[in-house]
Amino acid sequence: MDNKYTFAARALGLLGAIAGLTSVSAQTPVFKEYPIPTAGSYPLSTITGPDGNLWFTELYSEKIGKVSTAGVVTEFPLPAGRAVARAHGGMARGPDGNIWFTEMRAPFGFTMPPAPGNIDKITPAGVIAEYPLPSGNTPGGIANGSDGNLWFTELNSSSIGKITPTGVITEFPGRTTGHPQAIVSGPDGNLWFTEYEILCGTDFCTASKGMIGKITPAGVVTEFPVPTAISFMYGITTGPDGNLWFTESQGGILDAAPSGGKIAKITPAGAITEYATPTTGGAPAGIVTGPDGNLWFTESNRNNIGKITPSGVITEYAIPSAGSGPQGIAAGPDGNLWFAESNSNQISKLVIGTGITISAGFTGNWFDTSEGGHGFSIEVLPGNQMLAQWYVFAPNGGQSWIVATGPITGNTAVLQGFQPVGSGGRFPPNFNSSQLQNQPWGSITFTFTDCNNGTVSWQPTATGYTSGSIPITRLTMPAGLTCP
Repeated sequence: MDNKYTFAARALGLLGAIAGLTSVSAQTPVFKEYPIPTAGSYPLSTITGPDGNLWFTELYSEKIGKVSTAGVVTEFPLPAGRAVARAHGGMARGPDGNIWFTEMRAPFGFTMPPAPGNIDKITPAGVIAEYPLPSGNTPGGIANGSDGNLWFTELNSSSIGKITPTGVITEFPGRTTGHPQAIVSGPDGNLWFTEYEILCGTDFCTASKGMIGKITPAGVVTEFPVPTAISFMYGITTGPDGNLWFTESQGGILDAAPSGGKIAKITPAGAITEYATPTTGGAPAGIVTGPDGNLWFTESNRNNIGKITPSGVITEYAIPSAGSGPQGIAAGPDGNLWFAESNSNQISKLVIGTGITISAGFTGNWFDTSEGGHGFSIEVLPGNQMLAQWYVFAPNGGQSWIVATGPITGNTAVLQGFQPVGSGGRFPPNFNSSQLQNQPWGSITFTFTDCNNGTVSWQPTATGYTSGSIPITRLTMPAGLTCP
């Protein structure tokens, strides 16, 4: 290391690589799988929480789980006799800093009619509150709305509901015979959802009349028929192109291996375009916009993760665990994709890269535009290393200086942080380095989407600090540097 970095590196004990970090090219996705402690839990929905962790529902275990970006899994039990609803998008990050999810007030089973349910919230610390639906219906998907409320579907009633952050529920009942599933906030300020009608004969059930629904914050519903006549409609997300993208599992026998499979998009005006997946019978399920500007989806019946560009070009990647049954998928705060492997009982990470590589031009000062009182000074060092200083404040007040360094991998750098503590930290000439110790603080992860924007997340080990993540924007760039 160059001598001009010797003091920052040695005095704070910041040398060394981070164990277990996988180096990949931007073109080669790499999978990392993390087992869930409870056997047979069947993870389903997945989101990024406000604390910088990935949160997920467990369909069969009566638990909610979270996994850190380092792969540490924690589970929180639900009240006795509870189970999360079987629907994609059954978990959302609320406007109040909590995680919201949909729940049945009975052990899960294929009962007719389905069990009544609740809308629940769990704090990042694991404290759960429940709000029963006045109608006694079963909630399915849930999403954060543009009006500051959370909106949810009702699997067995053709209804859409909303709940305020304080727990007040309003339901908008009965439109068609459809079964609404996943729901998402659209670019037009409305909520968009997938739905289908189930038609049962004497020996089998099929899905018919697939539709995409739209509901305004005032509760006005519009429905758009999907061109494919028989299709199970599951996940939905807002795309990078201003359209809504959704999955069509297609099918014959309910919950069995469907034929075909499509990814589709709908404009806010209601025009639908469908794209067939290369693998027949893949059963596309969850879908999310990735940090690379593409849409990523799970193929629950063919053990693949798929990628589709906004222009409709599809690529598929095989998951290492055979028969894993991938379902929900989320964009993580670390710039990777995270998804639930329902059959193999794992939460997995897909390192995709974004085509952006951290270079010298990322050196400068960065901050969250909504929190202008603190920020990061970043230096890209020789040897593909990053040095960062976080000028921030301590949990109980007072200034806090966290310094971190670590290796760069593509568009991401995972740093280990330290704080100098002790009585020697005084203004010169009273500074005394012999009365200072370097206290490990935790890890800080920087992920960049381009030369001027990124995300930072942190997992502290120091007492009193909590994990979290924020977006960051460039404030300054040293003279003479450029960033492609």
